[in-house]
Amino acid sequence: MKCTKKTLISLLLTLALLFDGGSNAWAATAAVEPEVDSPEQAEAGEFMPGFEKGEVESSDDEAIPAAAHNLHHGQRGPSVRQLQRNLAVLGFFKYPHQTTGYYGWYTKSSVKRFQRAYGVPVTGTYGPATRHALSRALVKHRLVHDSYRYMHIRYKWGGDNPSGFDCSGFVYFMFHKFGVHIPRATANQMFNMGKRVYKSQLQPGDLVFFSLENGHHISHVGFYIGHNKFISATNSRGIYVYSLSNRYWAPHYRGARRVY
Repeated sequence: MKCTKKTLISLLLTLALLFDGGSNAWAATAAVEPEVDSPEQAEAGEFMPGFEKGEVESSDDEAIPAAAHNLHHGQRGPSVRQLQRNLAVLGFFKYPHQTTGYYGWYTKSSVKRFQRAYGVPVTGTYGPATRHALSRALVKHRLVHDSYRYMHIRYKWGGDNPSGFDCSGFVYFMFHKFGVHIPRATANQMFNMGKRVYKSQLQPGDLVFFSLENGHHISHVGFYIGHNKFISATNSRGIYVYSLSNRYWAPHYRGARRVY
């Protein structure tokens, strides 16, 4: 008996839906038409944050009712579905094609991945600490998405508005635009804000710092945007995206901070 690759994929997706969607998810499998060989291929990992393919829109964590701020395995309903959407926006819920509204093993593992990435106790349960971290992560996701609109705006020493930015002025402007109030400070002063983040733990919206002068004096800052890239204001190109592995930037990298 022949079993095509497409048939096998459909069967696996059906079984996955039953695990995380409960028996009510069975009817939904008819609408699932896999276009990729595995869920991982649907991650759109080659795309810049804010420009990923998919149908999930950015949504505020506050859309989850306050009474439902403690969610755990076995629960179902619109609050769970909203949690799944929020995790999907950030790339942690990679379920093929849809949310389920059921807090099954897949949702629990997605919550754990988020908790691990953002330094929250890894419980698999959506409680106050996870809600707080998720809410901030969603703000930074929108901030990173919005930062692209300022690409190529000219560099201006001391500038902190769209007529011209310096590196710290751009960080200050973007944070304030999204309701994160930090003082107007230099890159060196910003290096003392928030908490330290190792390079392997970087998430979109974290600040990355560089020493472009003598010694270890911090003289440049930008926003990490994912995929080993950052956006910042530079003398040569204004607002621009660079790779952390760039032969110029890599030797000057000095660390990262999570300010919000």
